[in-house]
Amino acid sequence: MEVKSTRMMKVVIATGGTGGHIFLGKTIGDMLESKGVEVIYITTSKGLGTQLLPTERTYVHRFYGISCIRDVVKAIFVVVPAFIHILRIYKAEHPSLVIGTGSYPSFVPMLVAVTLSIPTVMYEVDAVPGRVTRLLCRYIDKLLLAFPEARDKLGGGEVVGIPLRMSILKLNRNCTLTDRPHILVMGGSQGAKQLTQLGIKLAQALPEYDFTIITGTRIWDKVSDVKLPNLQLIPFTTDMASIYSNTQLVIGRAGALSLAEFSYLGIPAILIPFPYATQDHQYYNALHFNEGAIILREFEVTIDKLMDAIRYLLSDTSTYHQKCKAMREATTGINPEVLYDSIRELIFR
Repeated sequence: MEVKSTRMMKVVIATGGTGGHIFLGKTIGDMLESKGVEVIYITTSKGLGTQLLPTERTYVHRFYGISCIRDVVKAIFVVVPAFIHILRIYKAEHPSLVIGTGSYPSFVPMLVAVTLSIPTVMYEVDAVPGRVTRLLCRYIDKLLLAFPEARDKLGGGEVVGIPLRMSILKLNRNCTLTDRPHILVMGGSQGAKQLTQLGIKLAQALPEYDFTIITGTRIWDKVSDVKLPNLQLIPFTTDMASIYSNTQLVIGRAGALSLAEFSYLGIPAILIPFPYATQDHQYYNALHFNEGAIILREFEVTIDKLMDAIRYLLSDTSTYHQKCKAMREATTGINPEVLYDSIRELIFR
């Protein structure tokens, strides 16, 4: 029986929105390319997709949310043009598989693929499934999940975890406390004004610790002139491995990809879920790691509470090692090679 060559295969990855969804799509794409599969990306001009995905292999469509599908008039003027645009892309590229990362930019590409009977894979990264996943999950060929909690809510799906970048997988981080522990404060790919402000105040109040704050580009101009001997401010970086390698504690939101990364490395955390996340999904993401993290609602966060949490996690070696172990045991991070066995049958269908 003749075996198809992977070099004949082409896969579309539809992603966009937050950095977490985009890095997920790019990680899957890199893995497939290492197998000889040609990868095409589809994203929207809104968000980081056009900045982080390879320009020469990325199509951009105009679709900025799925709430419009409830309004017939809006759907006609928004969904239909995007549908036609994606349809033309598929007719030109002839993909053998379409993978969506569950974010809103993947909705129309997945919908068109289902309509054309192109094999489909949906990847849901959050503990609470998003609207795109809930709308399309019954029509797709394979549903991959990061959290077992999502399977409970959907009544099915394959829990595989979140594929991590090779730079993270190769990082060998020891679970040790240094004389001057290093604390990373980050608010996701878009940054978080409140977390940045809290991080600066913590650096002022705790000179015995070193801090790095990833501010996000939106508020960089407002804080870039802050100078403290124990504080490094950066607007954005794709080289998280270098930062994690010297980090003993993370203070951050509860985006799925970030959680997968620092839990895989066994870094304890103080998690402050974004309070306006759809269906409060960041809070439920955080609950999965409650043995290795301290979870605080944004409305209850104070400098004193944060200082107490930092000292609790970093002042005792035994406690720190326990939290490191708990984070590793709860991790959703995986090697992307694991995915290939799950999806190769669809690529070659």
